[in-house]
Amino acid sequence: MRYFSYLFLLSVLTGFVGCKPVVLIFAGAKPIKVQTYESSAAKLRKMGVSDTLLVFPKDTAAYRIATKRAKELDLHFFDEKGTKVIYMEAATCMAPSFSITKEICNQQPIRVDSSVSLMEEYGLFTSFNNPGLLNGDSGAYDRVVFIYWYSHNAGYNKNHLKDWVKDLQRSDKECRVKLVMVSLDIIDKLFGNDIKVQMPK
Repeated sequence: MRYFSYLFLLSVLTGFVGCKPVVLIFAGAKPIKVQTYESSAAKLRKMGVSDTLLVFPKDTAAYRIATKRAKELDLHFFDEKGTKVIYMEAATCMAPSFSITKEICNQQPIRVDSSVSLMEEYGLFTSFNNPGLLNGDSGAYDRVVFIYWYSHNAGYNKNHLKDWVKDLQRSDKECRVKLVMVSLDIIDKLFGNDIKVQMPK
């Protein structure tokens, strides 16, 4: 796998702000490598998550929008009407054992974000192997949850993402939840010659 130039890496990471920005950039994060669609899917499967839930930004413009909206590991929620709702300001500030499902099914959101609809969110992505995943849901779900993740972010993937997915896929969920896993890995075919690749110094 190839490495990004150091400057490009900084331009990506400095846009993501969490509880402790400096720690989040380095703690548990492996050197960022350019991935293929399949290698990113393989890393998701290695965490025990089905790749039928996996989507990627459909082009570089969609990638920029997605990385602007999402933090280093983030959760986006939409209600049964396709309205984006906010339950917590920073997902990574929560304990891994926190029950996201109970929160989003039983509690009122702290605010509504009318800047983007569910269909607009779907429109940013392409499915890895499940085209029906991004179809309109017509009220089939009470909540649609997008988990934004990076395969290189080993610390959060191990300590947060796996537990969140397990909780959201419980058979005894309090409401009907649809899960979409958004990979923000740097994909070779997506970026092509738009990136300069060299070993960081």
